[in-house]
Amino acid sequence: MRRRLLALPAAATALACVRPPHTAPAPLLSISRDSLELLTAISALQWNAALSTGDTTLLARTLAPDAMLTRPNGTTIRGAPVIARDVLTHWGAAGAYLTTMLPATTVRCVVGATQTGAYTVEQVVSPSRAVEVESGSYGIRWREGDATLVADRVAFDTRRSETGMERAAGCESPGHARFARSFLEIGAMPIAVGSRWTAIDALERDLTRAGWSRAAARIIDQVPGPTLTSFSHDKQGRSTSADDGLVIATVRIGSLLALEGTTQLGDGRGALLTYNEAQQSRLYQEFAAREQSVLALVLWRGFRVGAGPARVRVAWREKYQQVYFDPQRGYLPAPALITDSAWTRRISAEVLQAGYVYPFGRWAYCQALIRYRYGASVTLPGVRTHEHWSADMNGLAAGVGFGLAW
Repeated sequence: MRRRLLALPAAATALACVRPPHTAPAPLLSISRDSLELLTAISALQWNAALSTGDTTLLARTLAPDAMLTRPNGTTIRGAPVIARDVLTHWGAAGAYLTTMLPATTVRCVVGATQTGAYTVEQVVSPSRAVEVESGSYGIRWREGDATLVADRVAFDTRRSETGMERAAGCESPGHARFARSFLEIGAMPIAVGSRWTAIDALERDLTRAGWSRAAARIIDQVPGPTLTSFSHDKQGRSTSADDGLVIATVRIGSLLALEGTTQLGDGRGALLTYNEAQQSRLYQEFAAREQSVLALVLWRGFRVGAGPARVRVAWREKYQQVYFDPQRGYLPAPALITDSAWTRRISAEVLQAGYVYPFGRWAYCQALIRYRYGASVTLPGVRTHEHWSADMNGLAAGVGFGLAW
């Protein structure tokens, strides 16, 4: 399309002299994409032709009476005659400057359609030579006029790329507008990445002060002999996992507020293996935590920020083993000194959340979330040879999800 426009300066001038038939154009939301691009391309040619003639009346005819122009410096002016005079004053009289606008893309909007592209302004030095004095991106929102398309929002920017000019020209996509009017959203974040829960960190600090060490536990775990415990941990004697995704239900309360309820699809888990040299004992601890929360959200465009209370159900298991060393068989548990205990607690917490939602299609959307849980503390009763332990079920998680809106 750009090459074709570059090759048609004469066609642009001719279009400026042709008065289109007095028939109302078809609604832009109902015509095909090819027809939409053709109509806006013809309108861009008429705009180019009007600029090349330096005719204020001709340029004003391509604008809606209530049109608004955003200059490259960010200031705005309104009204077709005012805009026409300003543009021609800024870019000089006809013949002194040559302005070319090259359409790149056209998208449908709630009002009309927005065309974006690149523009250049060249100063004519001689009949065979012109020097570029300004270039950048533009966005024009076209809407149906009495007989042809007219521009009601025009924006120029010498720094912004073409992809950012749709919003600058006031384009709101039909899908985004429908999503903004939706009442209920049901979504899921099936995978949480980068989670770091502090339960194991706080617990290990308590254990270290009491003489328990992960390093010693690894040494004993590597000695040949019967397996003393059966659980999944990494080579460092500890493991943690992310929360197993979220199910999210959001109810809008007006255009700026919403209530959101979340529940985990599965448990976030952690495990720790330590050894106490003085007591010749090994201790295995594991937990599983699942959260439900209710958040109040503030909505701004696609961004969402919120906070609210949460309840965390924590299931904790602790297995204590006193061991002895058999020269023939290695380290073995003392049968009379084995304790296997489990507890379940429900604790309160607070959740902070930030995210971005991007609608696509008629009903679907995708979202990116980051959540921080804090204030979730739990006390563990411990077993026969040591006191209570404390753990914090706090941490950070991020993920990507999807959903449907009604």
